[in-house]
Amino acid sequence: VWRYYDEVFTFHRGRLLLRGPNGTGKSKALEVLLPFLLDASLKPNRLSTFGGNERTMHWNMMGEGATGITRVGYVWLEFRTWQAGAEEWFTIGARLQATSRTTSVGADFFTVRNRIRATGRAGAGVSLVGETGQPLARAALAEALAGQGEVYDSATDYKAAVRQTLFPGLSPQRYEALITALLQLRTPKLSERLDPSLLSTLLSRALPPLDRGEIAELADGFERLDRQREALALMDERVRVADTL
Repeated sequence: VWRYYDEVFTFHRGRLLLRGPNGTGKSKALEVLLPFLLDASLKPNRLSTFGGNERTMHWNMMGEGATGITRVGYVWLEFRTWQAGAEEWFTIGARLQATSRTTSVGADFFTVRNRIRATGRAGAGVSLVGETGQPLARAALAEALAGQGEVYDSATDYKAAVRQTLFPGLSPQRYEALITALLQLRTPKLSERLDPSLLSTLLSRALPPLDRGEIAELADGFERLDRQREALALMDERVRVADTL
């Protein structure tokens, strides 16, 4: 994908810092990872960090001096959780295929409860390449994920699975609002074009709704305060009357 042949970016506690001159791929890493793998949309304006339509996923695959008629690449993100003291992994990803004969890109989205076996990484995991080092075809990918993952028939099904696993309890509407906020926040030189009103709206929409039980508890607390205030006012009135007598 793009100029990345066999590249792994290691996040530290969920954070990634990319530094380097212009053109070295800092923005491109965001375009092909986040929020693409949460959004599952190939629309250029949702891929580009600038929100433009100039750089398509087809360009990411076949542009910049790419050789050959067809290119296949994988992008993925690994998430680690701890369940009952045991380490667990959940990986989301996409198999991308493009050809010089068309301008479209085929995307097969997948999830797997395991890590990806990357070059130079010790330990087990799912390999996305065959014995010859070539990226797996869709059928071979499905076979490699059997019993621990799935290749989805549609981006919609994949997106729902990601939402339900990584953001349980978040409605589809809230999930869309979260992605919209991520698209806005990753814009280069955000401070120069920041619209506080728009940002406030986006972040508010992305926040999960309050639990009804918590709202009821807060309401009960305010009602108790009102009753106590009324009781104190009545006692003050009685003291005033007693002093008068």
